[in-house]
Amino acid sequence: MAGRILVLDDEENYAEMLQGLLREHNYLVDMATRPEHAIAQLEKINYDLVISDYKMPVMDGADFLKRARQLYPDLPFILVSGLMNTPELVKVANMSVTLVMEKPLDTAAFLNHVARFCDAMSVEEQAGL
Repeated sequence: MAGRILVLDDEENYAEMLQGLLREHNYLVDMATRPEHAIAQLEKINYDLVISDYKMPVMDGADFLKRARQLYPDLPFILVSGLMNTPELVKVANMSVTLVMEKPLDTAAFLNHVARFCDAMSVEEQAGL
């Protein structure tokens, strides 16, 4: 059975790009552009992977990770960021972030990492959509 991915990025165009890329590779993907909406989605849906931006207003990726970990301690979590300094990297590492990737993403590497945590839809699942 296909896994489900939640993408969070406050830049709607970037979130849509990631969602589109993942859907092209047959993943089930939901998207949010505000951390509080993503938390609400996490409370309703069991996700297999979360991909989140780091730099966001109101709640940064570390704060979002902390909230997500309260709901799902073992949920794989990929943080994506344009620029993270060493103290920020240490902070999220101590919070058990699964992976940190820099923008712009290396698409092939990104998709390889996603495949480690989440199964794409089978042909049968795609036909049922």
